[in-house]
Amino acid sequence: MNIHDGARIILKYMLDQVLSIGSLEDGFYIRYDELANLLNLESENYCHICFQYLDQLACIQITRNDDGARFVLLTAKGIDYLEGA
Repeated sequence: MNIHDGARIILKYMLDQVLSIGSLEDGFYIRYDELANLLNLESENYCHICFQYLDQLACIQITRNDDGARFVLLTAKGIDYLEGA
């Protein structure tokens, strides 16, 4: 699986989360190791690289790191990236 595929899987997961929350302005915490297992990604490090890629594209915002859990926000650009790719 390439980084683009992993990023799309992560964005789909994040879109599902914000749809259940009902707001793009309310973020949530993720842990790379747990998310990698949940989404059947190659590894925690692979998940981390996908998140860095998405953050650098401004598809997501990683706002803080609390004991290994990252507080993340999905952006409108992330939705466009997911639906346009």
